Amino acid sequence: MKPDPDFEDFARDCIRLAGQEKSRELRSRLLVLAREWMHAAMQEPRCKSRQERDHRARAVDLGELGACGNDPGAPITAISS
Repeated sequence: MKPDPDFEDFARDCIRLAGQEKSRELRSRLLVLAREWMHAAMQEPRCKSRQERDHRARAVDLGELGACGNDPGAPITAISS
């Protein structure tokens, strides 16, 4: 399966922002979010349209859906590097 390029872009944005962030806590959160986006990029079936991808990204941002399509209340598990 080919990764979703939009989700990869979101992950790269998080990594870029983490590199600019002075707060260690926020930098760490951004890197966790980047890992979640990359995981979603590899797991999520490709959306049929740009509109569908935008809708899905908004749902994730609003907490209606976890980055990996899971329950947003579920704990984020660490991904070993």
